[in-house]
Amino acid sequence: MTTAYLAHLQKPLADIESAGLYTRERIITTAIELASGGSVITFRSLGSALGADPTAVYRHFRDKDELIRTVVDRLIAETIDRIDRTAPC
Repeated sequence: MTTAYLAHLQKPLADIESAGLYTRERIITTAIELASGGSVITFRSLGSALGADPTAVYRHFRDKDELIRTVVDRLIAETIDRIDRTAPC
């Protein structure tokens, strides 16, 4: 169940921007990297980190709330998956 949920979150929605090919997956990963480094997650900071116009993120997420919910869902799913793999059978 957890693996299927992770696969759902990683479903790519490719979009070509002037900076090249990037996906919803890459946006989520970049947001996690920014937050892990102590940076505030904004569409502007994401755009800068992705090398794309900040408004390009809106093609993948309605708003910042949707992005943050997706990031939190990803982190929770990854944590549960890690626990499942290390838990004794």
